[in-house]
Order: sequence, then structure tokens, then C-alpha cells
Amino acid sequence: MYYRITNVSFKPESRDAIFAQADNVRDQLAAIAGLSALHTVETGEGSMMLVAVYDSQANAEEGAKVAQQVLGTMAAHFTAMPTQSVGPVVWSL
Repeated sequence: MYYRITNVSFKPESRDAIFAQADNVRDQLAAIAGLSALHTVETGEGSMMLVAVYDSQANAEEGAKVAQQVLGTMAAHFTAMPTQSVGPVVWSL
């Protein structure tokens, strides 16, 4: 398992528009090879964390290209560039 965690800061008034756009690209995201889950966690007003779960590093790297395109369509709603952390699962319960 390989994870990509993306932290996003956005204009609070854009929340609904961001989720509407995410719904519009749901099929595109679901078609990403090796993507087994994508979760959005609202961590506070104007902030969220996206957790993408892949079967391999290679698929995560390819999936990142699609994710960047999708996030690019939402850039007008962001207050800062999204930041990413990536890595393999090293322990789980």
C-alpha cells in the first residue's frame, strides 16, 4: 500500500463548489489505475486533507498526474498551494 496525503487550504465560501467539482470528476478519479480509496477529511474551516490509497508507488506517481490536473481546476478556490506527503505503509493495525 502506498499513500499520498494532500493538505489543501481553501476559501470557506468555496466549500460547496469544491465538492461539486469533485463530484463532476468522480468517474475520472475512479478510473485511476491502482487507486483503492480516496478520502477527504475536513480538518477545519477552510482546510481539508485528501488521503489517496494506492496499490503501488508506480501507480501513485501516475495517479498524481491526474490529481494535479483535477486540483488545478479548483485553484481559484485555494488560498495556498496544496502540499503533499507520500510514502508506503510501514505499520498498520
